[in-house]
Amino acid sequence: MTDPVDLDEWIGKATELLQGRSAGQAMCTFTKAGISVPGMKYAEGRWAALREVQRAVLTGTELTEAASAAEYSWAGQLDVLQQRGAGQDWIAYRSGGVDVLAELIAQLGARGRSRFAQPKG
Repeated sequence: MTDPVDLDEWIGKATELLQGRSAGQAMCTFTKAGISVPGMKYAEGRWAALREVQRAVLTGTELTEAASAAEYSWAGQLDVLQQRGAGQDWIAYRSGGVDVLAELIAQLGARGRSRFAQPKG
């Protein structure tokens, strides 16, 4: 059975969003200058999270499982950053990843491990 989503298409859209927000400039141009760019970091997080899922799929993990595992990991990392009072760029980066993974999971109809799921037991 084929997956109901085209992961390459999702990554393509995330890439377009990232390129649009950065106006084609490298991220380090802004960060080295000390300029906060949460909109770009959000887009970068979306792209990075999807690429993480893609790498897992290429090693044989089912798309639903890969997306759920990535969402669990990214949500946990976001929680830690929020508890530490991390900068807005880091929060935006992880938020972008969590958001796109939640969207992907919803598209897949997956109910895997999610930051919204209640622990079993």
